[in-house]
Amino acid sequence: MNTRGKKKGARTGRRRRPAETSRTPAALHRRAAEALRDSEARYRRITASLSDYHYSVRVENGCAVETAQSPACVAVTGYTAEEFAASPLLWIGMVAPEDREHVKERAQQILAGNDIPPIEHRIIRKDGEVRWVCDTIILHKDGGGKLLSYDGVIKDITERKGAEAELLQRQQEIYRMERVRTLGEFAASLAHEINQPLAGILSNAQA
Repeated sequence: MNTRGKKKGARTGRRRRPAETSRTPAALHRRAAEALRDSEARYRRITASLSDYHYSVRVENGCAVETAQSPACVAVTGYTAEEFAASPLLWIGMVAPEDREHVKERAQQILAGNDIPPIEHRIIRKDGEVRWVCDTIILHKDGGGKLLSYDGVIKDITERKGAEAELLQRQQEIYRMERVRTLGEFAASLAHEINQPLAGILSNAQA
């Protein structure tokens, strides 16, 4: 078959649609949406790995008038900063009932301007899980010593508390085992002390 008559570069088949460039509105929107999803996923990974968060309290005339929680509060408590802002008593409401009075007494000492050591207590997360936290306070006063505000750092110490409880349990088990062994040795020694005279008495009786 003779093909010499065909022109080079002749078009064959259907025409191709022009490829969508990366600068079209649709492509730019898609890339922006993907970047947003990546950023949100990264933020969730970071906040999920946090074990502490910061909060600030503004004080006027010995009373707390404004409290701001950092966004990382949701990783520890399950509540968002917006939920804390909408419910001023949420901070004490999430404290475990067994620890609530102690935490209230501590808050009164802080508002009185007293420096106090960190406090460890339990909270009930939004999902109902009980967690141990450590609350460390830094006071901010004016030149006359009047309390203006204070910052707090809440740290999740649940794993540490669990390890401490496990260690204590093992120590108690070892103590009980040592006590049982000591009592056993004492009983054996006492039996020996009792049996020695009895053996001599029986030997004399048979003579």
